[in-house]
Amino acid sequence: MVDRTHPRTVIARPGRPPILTRVSNAPPAGRPVLAFTLPGVAYDDDIAVQAFARHLTAAVEAGGGKGRRIVAGMRAFLEGKPDLLPDPPWSVPPATGEQAVEHLAVAAGCPPDLLVRARAAARQDLARTAWLLDPADGLTELLDAAAGRARVVADPADPVTVAILDALELTERVTLVAPEDLDTLPAGSMVLIDTTWAPHLARAQANGQRTVLIDRFGTGDGRPDRRTKDLRGVVPDIAAWLEGTAV
Repeated sequence: MVDRTHPRTVIARPGRPPILTRVSNAPPAGRPVLAFTLPGVAYDDDIAVQAFARHLTAAVEAGGGKGRRIVAGMRAFLEGKPDLLPDPPWSVPPATGEQAVEHLAVAAGCPPDLLVRARAAARQDLARTAWLLDPADGLTELLDAAAGRARVVADPADPVTVAILDALELTERVTLVAPEDLDTLPAGSMVLIDTTWAPHLARAQANGQRTVLIDRFGTGDGRPDRRTKDLRGVVPDIAAWLEGTAV
């Protein structure tokens, strides 16, 4: 459990959302950086998926539709109970819970603009409740192995990202980088972790980087260097890459 009593360091800007400082993206000579996205990697994102489904369900029900099918389908997907969703609206498993909810919402007749509004509302909910999040098992060990070379792939100006890093007490342990910044790293200088193959992992592998896919729902997408159900399962391999002891 994260200790919630320690102060966090976030730069406040009067009248604007807080933002973390950005520093050079250049990796230390001879040592790869650890880069990762946040949802499903640094923390379990089921709480955000549930909020997304809840907002969609409320909107569909308000319009006289059967929105509860969205929540029921989401629970069946997240809990790995396909018997509760005998006729899913996809031919292959979605890579994330959010993608599953999108499929369920479209099947329930939700227009694109409703998906946008519901996703934004869920993001706002996450910003308010980020203090409930705990870091994923294995994350602390990886940050220790990275020894100051950890990068989070996200929008540095996004206040939700800042709230999540603050809640997980990662503010002083990582550098925020935009996705396009990854393309500037030389081959062999990064280990990238994500929950979907495209676009980040596919591009990183094409650029000669190590890739790790957290394939929680068994999509089988892509050809990552390591595929795992959760972060804990690949900690030894990633740590070896970062420390230069892999054989």
